[in-house]
Amino acid sequence: MDERMDTPAGGVRVQGGWGPLTVGRSGRLSVRPRSGEQPAIATEGEALVITNAGALELGLPEGCALTIVGRQGAVEVRDGSQVTAQNVTGALTVRGCQGTVTIEGGDGGAQLSNIGGAVEIRGRSGDVKAGGIGRRVTLVDIAGSVRLNDVAGSCNLERIAGDAQVQDVAGDVGVAGVGGGLRLHDVSGHVAVTTPVGGDLLVHDVKGGVMAAGSGGSTRINDVQGNIHLTGPVSGDGHLSDCHGNATLQSVGGNLRVSDTAGALELTGDAGGDVSGTDIASDVLVGGRVGGNLRLKDARGRVTVQGVVGGDVHLRDLAQSAQLESVGGTLRLDDLLGGGRFAAVGGDVQVRHLGGELHVNEVGGSLRLTDGDGNLSAGTLGGDLQLQDTRGEVKVEQVNGGATITRASGAVMLPGVNGDVRLIDCTDAVDVQAAGSVYYAGAPRAEATARLQTAGQALLALDPAANVALNLQGGAEIDIALTLQDEQRDEHQVTGRLGDGSAHLEVTAQGRIGVVPRDPAAAEASPNEEASSWAGWGGRWGAWNPGAWAAAWSSVGDPEAWGQRYAHHFQRRYEQMAERIARRAAQEAERATRVAEREARRAEREASRWVARATEGAQRYVTDAAHMANLAGETSRVSQEVSKTVSDTVRQTLTTLRESLGPDVEHLLGDLGFGGRHGGRGGWMPGPPRAGRPEGPGPRPPAQRIRVENGGTPPPAPPTPPTPPTPPAWPSPPSAAPDAAPPASPPAPARDRLQILEAVRRGTLTIEEAERLLDTLERGQR
Repeated sequence: MDERMDTPAGGVRVQGGWGPLTVGRSGRLSVRPRSGEQPAIATEGEALVITNAGALELGLPEGCALTIVGRQGAVEVRDGSQVTAQNVTGALTVRGCQGTVTIEGGDGGAQLSNIGGAVEIRGRSGDVKAGGIGRRVTLVDIAGSVRLNDVAGSCNLERIAGDAQVQDVAGDVGVAGVGGGLRLHDVSGHVAVTTPVGGDLLVHDVKGGVMAAGSGGSTRINDVQGNIHLTGPVSGDGHLSDCHGNATLQSVGGNLRVSDTAGALELTGDAGGDVSGTDIASDVLVGGRVGGNLRLKDARGRVTVQGVVGGDVHLRDLAQSAQLESVGGTLRLDDLLGGGRFAAVGGDVQVRHLGGELHVNEVGGSLRLTDGDGNLSAGTLGGDLQLQDTRGEVKVEQVNGGATITRASGAVMLPGVNGDVRLIDCTDAVDVQAAGSVYYAGAPRAEATARLQTAGQALLALDPAANVALNLQGGAEIDIALTLQDEQRDEHQVTGRLGDGSAHLEVTAQGRIGVVPRDPAAAEASPNEEASSWAGWGGRWGAWNPGAWAAAWSSVGDPEAWGQRYAHHFQRRYEQMAERIARRAAQEAERATRVAEREARRAEREASRWVARATEGAQRYVTDAAHMANLAGETSRVSQEVSKTVSDTVRQTLTTLRESLGPDVEHLLGDLGFGGRHGGRGGWMPGPPRAGRPEGPGPRPPAQRIRVENGGTPPPAPPTPPTPPTPPAWPSPPSAAPDAAPPASPPAPARDRLQILEAVRRGTLTIEEAERLLDTLERGQR
């Protein structure tokens, strides 16, 4: 059907159907077909009629508004002040609109670019792409995907069926309902995702905070200046990095990885996979269960895990304490400066560089501690206990395996050890009860007491220069290879002292007891090498051989060697501390470098945006200049054609006058300002007056406009110009007779033509009017 609608000045309204389309013209309106289509365009008065109902492409003038209702087919609109489209079926493209763009309903994609005002699209079935938007963007009920780029205002997305990608937004971004994935990049404001995202959630480079209700896939958030708060579950993996505020998550179905966070980290629910964190400036709290492993490195706050960790736990470079309830696998602690408390560990516990107190209630495997400054307390160990270089108190209630303690300066209390016990250089109080054999090398400090009770044999390797009082009770032989002062002996008990006896060593064994001098070479050997020499003594490992036993378990070393060993140990600790400080400084420098790079990238994007806009404006000016140049060329060509036509007309008229009036016509032409024959091809052209005929005094009066009408009586003759004063007498030519008659005056029609030409020459009569008057004269003569 044909439809035509008139609109007020400055607006165009298109209301369609399937038939021809009529657009009321207001200002300058251009219509161009798409490639491959040839719509018929005709002009009827002031209206523009488009007879092809296919694809439509409109170029609107500045200040022109366009409304399209119920259109079938593709539509492309350029420029204009405002565009409104309702129920348009087909691809819809809007470019360069200076005002707002409103799209409601319809099927097909929508593509917008370089829009000066706000954009609002509702109920559209198809993909939406928009870039270069000067104000806010609102998208509601879009049955496709969404892609926004370079938005100067805020963005609001509601009920998007497909994926959504928003990039380079100057304001806030609000999202409620995205069926696919959501990607947000370079947002100057805050981000709020109030309903869970159907797919993956990716947020990068946000100046404000981020609040999201979770995602059906993975979630990755990095480079956020504000706080991060995930109120809903993340079905896949979660990754947070370069966060300058606090981060709070509800639950993560997969793995959770956090790095480079300036605030605290809190996981209120469960994590189905592994949880790893690196460079966290504040506290770490895991309120639920961790299905996989837990790994934290360089956390400067407290670490608390209230749920069960199903896998292994590795904590490294923690500035404050760590507290975990239950660990299913092994527990490894490196550089735990604040100590820790652990309720239950299913596997082994390995601790290196303990700075505070360590308490483990139950350990299913072995416990090994190297370089500890704090106290150690443990309940039950399913395996062995190995301690080396400890400076705090050690207390373990039950050790189901063996125990080896080397270089302990604090008290050692082991009330229940089911295996063998080896104590090397334990200088403070010792209280040990073992079901196996006991080996003690060194001597307690002054006023300290070492009590050893064993169901097997006991071997003491003492420094002959030590100051210790001995009280030995054995169920078998007691063999002493050192000379004791005040020695008293009976069948199963020996007492005596070395030096002043300021320290006390009490040994009770059901088997044999031996006391030998400690070999200085044994002090330089490793604990494992020294412990391996048990085979040379016998006991439960071999036959009794006092000579081999004495050679194997002699003095451990002198005080000078002991001091050198601990000096080396302290030097190593300070070197490790220097390495940690240098590593922390390098991390802070790297963080500052990343911040500077982000600011540089943001400035580059702003500069590129302004350059692009300036380039686009320059291109528009160049296009307009080229268009004006084309118009100027066309005007010049038309002017040349008109000039040629006038010249031909004047030439033909002068030729006719010459043929009709004879040679005397040249005198008349000279008086009127036309020269003789000159110019190209012998035609009559206007020229200067001939020499020898002086001009009359004063200017000629202007020619009068002549109006010529068709039909009726001929037009009256123009008034005769005033007669100029009589010129001075000219000498007559010799051949002329004295009484020669004056030349005859030209006929009236010829005189009219000359006056018309004179009026054209003076500019008082236009070329069109001269042609019309000459045609009238020609018809009057006929």
